[in-house]
Amino acid sequence: MKYIRILKKIQMMLEILGPRQGRLFCAAYNITEAGNFEGRNIPNLIGADLKQVANEHNLPPEQLLSELESCRQKLLQARAKRTPPHKDDKILTAWNALMIAAQAMAARVFHNEQYLHSAEKAYAFIEAELTSGGRLLARWRDGEARYPAYLDDYAYLVWACLELYAASLNPDYLVKARTWAEAMDRLFWDREGGGYFFAADAEELIVRPKEVYDGAMPSGNSVAARELLRLARLTGAGEYEERARQILAAFASRVKEYPAGYTHFMQAALQALWPGKEVVVTGDAAAEDTQKILGALQQKFLPEVNWLWARDPAALAEAAPFAAALPAQEGTCVYVCRNFACSRPRTDISTVIAEIIGPEP
Repeated sequence: MKYIRILKKIQMMLEILGPRQGRLFCAAYNITEAGNFEGRNIPNLIGADLKQVANEHNLPPEQLLSELESCRQKLLQARAKRTPPHKDDKILTAWNALMIAAQAMAARVFHNEQYLHSAEKAYAFIEAELTSGGRLLARWRDGEARYPAYLDDYAYLVWACLELYAASLNPDYLVKARTWAEAMDRLFWDREGGGYFFAADAEELIVRPKEVYDGAMPSGNSVAARELLRLARLTGAGEYEERARQILAAFASRVKEYPAGYTHFMQAALQALWPGKEVVVTGDAAAEDTQKILGALQQKFLPEVNWLWARDPAALAEAAPFAAALPAQEGTCVYVCRNFACSRPRTDISTVIAEIIGPEP
């Protein structure tokens, strides 16, 4: 029966393209009577040798490409007459926040300004179109934003803001991360049992679930714990670290039963246990030494290190008050801090880099 269906589809294609172009298209796109993937035909050019196809059909390579383009256009016109499948074109806050975090991280590691621009544009859209009265909404479609956002939306957006800061070093993103973290705490925190509920306090539900399992997407509680630890160490606000530790304590017994099901949660636990460093870099962003140390910090995987930059520490007053209190120095200067107790100002940049990330291989 499956074989008959394949033949019928090939026959339909031949009726659209005609015998000659039909045979040409089948040869180029690996269309066969037996099917090319699990008993079906998926047109593809994987491993195709178009020069060989051209030779077999006595065609110059340029004519082959022209003929194949003609075939594609004819098939597209025929397909356009069918009822198209439903297109899921809604914009979800949580999924876009994950995308923003990924693009910002890629921008930082690869020094790709296009990725950063895309991430910042997407974040601006969320702020403009998916907020109402200081609260997030969960989805946007056809100009309409609806439904109060869930824990994942807030937790992922805090993550996105921190990655945007790491890539752009714009302190406004730290301030935004603090704003969303405080809203998340106000709307979802379980004051009796600890941890965050999935739905906000205003939701009329019989039971307010709390999720920590990390499946295809990490849970809101796992992401919140990890990002609140980062936020605490970037800003010096100890209340964020205390909240993160409360999340870890609330779910510890459940996680112990099967740690492999809580991989993002385990990242947060490791971050809470591992001694971290805060690095504050001051000086002109265009200076060679400034670029050298910021480049080293941004391109390495350093989960235990959090960094801040400002030309003048006073510019960090709103985002990270502990850093704003550091004295300004001439030229590029680095403070290495542990538990917000900072070293004397360092100007030996190569030595500092080696101490923070290790010597170059």
